[in-house]
Order: sequence, then C-alpha cells, then structure tokens
Amino acid sequence: MDEQKIAFIVNKGSGNVWKKASKIRLIEYLEEFTPYRVFQPGSAEESAQIVQRLVQEQYAAVFACGGDGTLNAISKQLLYSNTALGIVPMGSGNGFARHWKIPLRWNMAIAVAEDHREVLIDTGRLGERHFLNVAGVGYSAHVAKAFKQAHGRGVWGYVRTILLNLKLDKRQVDIKGPGSRWQGLAWTVEFANGSQWGGNVKVAPAARMDDAKLEVTAFRKIPGILLPWLGLRVVLNKAAGYSRRIYRTSLPQCDMNFEGIWEIHTDGDYAGKISGQLHVEVVPAALRVWVPPVAGK
Repeated sequence: MDEQKIAFIVNKGSGNVWKKASKIRLIEYLEEFTPYRVFQPGSAEESAQIVQRLVQEQYAAVFACGGDGTLNAISKQLLYSNTALGIVPMGSGNGFARHWKIPLRWNMAIAVAEDHREVLIDTGRLGERHFLNVAGVGYSAHVAKAFKQAHGRGVWGYVRTILLNLKLDKRQVDIKGPGSRWQGLAWTVEFANGSQWGGNVKVAPAARMDDAKLEVTAFRKIPGILLPWLGLRVVLNKAAGYSRRIYRTSLPQCDMNFEGIWEIHTDGDYAGKISGQLHVEVVPAALRVWVPPVAGK
C-alpha cells in the first residue's frame, strides 16, 4: 500500500440516487480496507478549510469524490501546491474525468491512488471565477441553472432539461484575443480547457490541458427549431468542423463584450449573471493531477 498521505473528500449531494448509494459503499470500503482519510464536509466552506489544512500537512493527493462542480471547489484550494488532485467521478456528466479516461466505477477509480501518472495542467479563469474544465456564457449557463432546479439527474436529466428550455437568447458578441477577433450573434460561448462538457459530449475535441490555451467556441445565431438537429451533431461529436454554425479559436486569453446581462456557468454549475463584458484567461501549469498511467491529453 502506498505510504504517501492521501485523503478522500466525498460530496454527499452530487449525482443521482445510484451515485449516492455508491458513495455509501465507497466510504465503507475506504474506512475498512485502506489507510486513507475520509472526509464528508457539510458545506463548501468546510470543504475548503479541510483541503487547505491537508495542503499545509503536505498530503500527496486529495481525491474529490463527486462531479465537476466538486472538482472545481476542491481544485481551487490546490492551485500551485505540491498536493495533487485525484478524482473519483460520481457526478452527472463527469467531463473532466472522462477527458482523462479515469474509470467511472469507484472501485477502479480509487486504484489510481496506488498506480498513477502525475500531470501538471492548466486551469482557467472566467472573470474572477476559477474553472477546471469548461466555463460558458449564455444558453449553456441557463441549462445549468435549470438542471440544478430539476428533479432528474444524470445525462438523461440534462437532455430533458435542454428539451424543456429550447428558447435561445441570442446576443451580439465581440471576442478579442491576441491576433484574433470575432463579431457576431451567438447564443452560447464556451471556454474549454478540457474537451467535453460531460457524458462524452465534446465541446472542444482538440482541447489540451497543458498547452497554455483555451478553446473558445461560439455557437452562432440559429433558429430554435434547428437546435435539436445541431445538438444531435454535437452529441455525436460530428460538429467539430461545422463552421457555419460554430466559430472556434484557440487563445491564451480574450476579452468578450456583449449586449445586456447574461448568465454564466463554471464547470457545469450555474454561477450567476454578468453584465456587458468579460475577461477570460488560461492559468498555465497551475494544478497537479493524478490520472491513470496512460490517460487523456
């Protein structure tokens, strides 16, 4: 057994009923059969305090057990430290874990604690908000808000939420970055450090987490009646080169101006609203992550 100090933080709220049952089994297994410490914080503030203490105590890794939102909260406390982020994917989409090909079954994911490769990755910042995988403005953020309030979880919960929220709020946007500028009507703009939102639905198939760039993807003006058609192409990962409806560029940073007030999300969690303008940037080589010996990009 690895003698390094390792801790697991379990988010009791993320995922569907099956994931919550899995968390109970995970906790029982870790406490009975491993030397790892297990924490079940009752709030985001308590979780942050625990992670900060583990960093000070020079833990080798802190495993986040939950979805992308859980990973976001825990990774924020690990930036520029020698403590790595480990992942036991137990959320609805698990986009970050899927990018790195981390097993979705908890009994296989915890094996990474003993057999892993440590990678140093970039993170992102949308305004003052940290993100690990994907952040966005517009329709995707509206869906994130509606999903949080919905009863169904998992990938099909997202599909149901999308189908119930097909009204597209289009805005005139102006995206400026080093050597690049795009102006046009868009209904959602995504800033991707990783390749996918989750559920193997890829927003930026070519994205890397170690190239000091973000993949900027603007979904252009489209009639609502065509959204299911374009959504199907995205779900099937056949929209990568569809430039008539999607604008793509790769930038270390950019400034975006837009009309009015728009909703935003970070790593799939609704993060409020923002008015008029936004600065987005990559944060290079900011986080250590434990992934399987052969994994992702």
